Amino acid sequence: MATINNSKAKLEAKVKTMPNSENIEKSLLSVIMRDPEVAADIFAKVNDSDFYVPRHQELYRNLVARYKDGKPFDPVGVISGMTEESLSKCGGELYIFDVAGFEYSSATFEDDIVVLKDLANARKLLKITDIVQSRVYNNEKADDIIAYTQDELFNLKAANEVRELKLVRDASPDVMNNIYEAYNHQLQRRYIPTGFSVLDNYINGGFYPSQMLVLAARPGKGKTAFAMNIVQNIAREDPDRVIAVFSLEMAREELIMRMYSNETKVDNKLIKNAERLNDAQIGQIQAAQKKLDKANIYIDDSSKITMNEISLKVRRLKSKTNRIDLVVIDHMQLITDSANRQRSRYEQMTDISRSVKVLAKDLQIPVLVLSQMSRNYEQQDNNDSSFPQKKEKEKRLPRMSDLRESGAIEQDADLIMFITEADNVKHPEGVEPIGVFIAKNRSGENEKTCYYEWNKGAMLFKENPNPDFIDKPQEEKKEDDNKKTEQPAQAQSNEFVEDPQGEPVDPGENNNDIEFNQNYMEILANEANVKNEDM
Repeated sequence: MATINNSKAKLEAKVKTMPNSENIEKSLLSVIMRDPEVAADIFAKVNDSDFYVPRHQELYRNLVARYKDGKPFDPVGVISGMTEESLSKCGGELYIFDVAGFEYSSATFEDDIVVLKDLANARKLLKITDIVQSRVYNNEKADDIIAYTQDELFNLKAANEVRELKLVRDASPDVMNNIYEAYNHQLQRRYIPTGFSVLDNYINGGFYPSQMLVLAARPGKGKTAFAMNIVQNIAREDPDRVIAVFSLEMAREELIMRMYSNETKVDNKLIKNAERLNDAQIGQIQAAQKKLDKANIYIDDSSKITMNEISLKVRRLKSKTNRIDLVVIDHMQLITDSANRQRSRYEQMTDISRSVKVLAKDLQIPVLVLSQMSRNYEQQDNNDSSFPQKKEKEKRLPRMSDLRESGAIEQDADLIMFITEADNVKHPEGVEPIGVFIAKNRSGENEKTCYYEWNKGAMLFKENPNPDFIDKPQEEKKEDDNKKTEQPAQAQSNEFVEDPQGEPVDPGENNNDIEFNQNYMEILANEANVKNEDM
């Protein structure tokens, strides 16, 4: 019995000491009901969860609803608009009149908001610590608990950032200052060039902070190699840049050997079977090692990792190095679900995609995620089955819906690129023609293809800025077709046509170069003769 009483006493003590101020809550509610001019400012900054007393939460929700409906906030009007259930939750009519008559000051309501939010955050922190303790006692992995705690703290901070409407004239000085500094070459560029000039041109210079970037392809089409080419290009331009690569599919050692191949142009198979290398090649690889050792490229090859763990490791790296410029994740479909419950794959991928976007925004960095394409893409083509004489079916250009288990990727991503075949481009022997098709681009051009020559042995993509086509690519064909359809039908034929009313129309009335139409002139002459006879 004593044990029960002690537990009850501890619980009551905990409730009593929970951070809150009933007077501050009453004061703000009173301001809303008696001074509607400041109500909008309070509604913009305060949530119902910021109130600790349940009856105050319910009353605040009713006041917000009346504000949205354009109704007055006086206590009589508020009470008359409530249901019996809601009125009961608010403590009844007498309590609402009591709150409305509470002492307040319109001059200090902003200070009251700060205190209210601070107390609400303190309660949320206590809740987080309670959950952390519970997970510790349940013997969960420490890294998972740390990742949870860090994410919750970041979410708590983000929830308290209020961005208000702002006049253009109030914000424009800062914008113009950045423009002037950039014009005078005093401001460090915000974007990171990929090292591929055509791609950079289409995406407005390179990768930007806070962007979620997606590179997708079918297995074996070179998406890892292309991503690592970008990583090495960025490191070559500025070795001080910090880049984190999460390789869920390939071992760290294999990625490093691929980078050696890229630097030296020595075939990757030879580097793997080092006994076949000659002295010159060993010297080249040693030089590549020294060069890459100076770069700040970090590789994590954990095969089973959650987005919480990735986020935690990226934040640790930033804390350690004081900067981070790019994160690469290879690939999205291999990320383990952070939730400890059964969910559909769509729900899992939606959460993973959202976590990637949050990581990019929180740390103000571009995050490049690799993704698989659905195998359905390989089973579809643009050719009509009525033409069986065509030996090879021409692949259609990829669409965002071709992303495998896409979840919310299509919505969250700022840039989506697909690696495609480019068999219509002339290329030297020993390389494979590859296209990188831009399907979505929030900061540049869409539906554009960049062309590359992929040397699989050297793991090297060489940009082809002026490709020589065997046959026009589909996007160019589509433009030609659009131009044809825009031309008037009359200009495509010299034969007589009729308008919808049945009157004869000169096929050349809008084109002075059309040849003389004898049939049309004879019809006009016959009509004139008929009219003369009627007269």
